[in-house]
Amino acid sequence: LDTKQITVSVDNAKFTCFIDNTFDKAHYSHSLVQLERLHFHSNYELFCVVNGPFKVRFEDGEKILQSGQTLIVPPGILHRSFMQGENVKRYNINFVMEKVNVTTDLDLYSLTKKTFAMPCIVGNSTEVEKSLQKLSQSIADDDRLSFCLYFHKISSSFETKNGRFA
Repeated sequence: LDTKQITVSVDNAKFTCFIDNTFDKAHYSHSLVQLERLHFHSNYELFCVVNGPFKVRFEDGEKILQSGQTLIVPPGILHRSFMQGENVKRYNINFVMEKVNVTTDLDLYSLTKKTFAMPCIVGNSTEVEKSLQKLSQSIADDDRLSFCLYFHKISSSFETKNGRFA
């Protein structure tokens, strides 16, 4: 896989975001096989569904995302994503967040970690989709300033809409 990544530090948080050539692709996969293979990551995983439905299975249930919905799965959460049709399109990015030892007025690390502590979803956000496209381009161009702006725009949509589900 052709992986691109960018690393930026903002306040006391260091973000490394990476995308690969599956960023905007989704492939049909048989649900019975997929449901058996729950896995977890040491990074956050974000799915933005452009054309659904897109299913994400967790240990204790599942969530079916429709067009316009975005989901963030935090590190350590067992999950599996899959499509039940061939016309599904979604964006997928992964990012790691680390705490940086600097004195700052804002504890961005703790705020972000708290916001994304559990899987959370925001719906009907074409702004997230547009921002993800621009975020992807900023990673390809190694444009750290644009990356910060679009990453903030995406993450703030979760904070303001409080799309958590249990």
